[in-house]
Amino acid sequence: MHGGRGNGHRSDLDAVHGVLFDPEQELVDAMRCMQDDGERRHRRAEAGQAAGEGPWLEETPISRYPQLVRGAAERKGAQDVMEVLAT
Repeated sequence: MHGGRGNGHRSDLDAVHGVLFDPEQELVDAMRCMQDDGERRHRRAEAGQAAGEGPWLEETPISRYPQLVRGAAERKGAQDVMEVLAT
């Protein structure tokens, strides 16, 4: 068994999100699968790289911060905050 949950190789969905395992033997099986299946390992590496980009990059939430604060200030009617943001 490779990948756990008693059904052989897990679906491609798991290639994106990872492998679930329980009990410990399933972890060993999943590790062997990664070791033995170069294509699967490559897909997971690419998926991991892609997951680390986009919304998880530090720049993404930082660039959105002023917009989020402005929206909250507008909803609360916080004129003083909106004035500071306008400068």
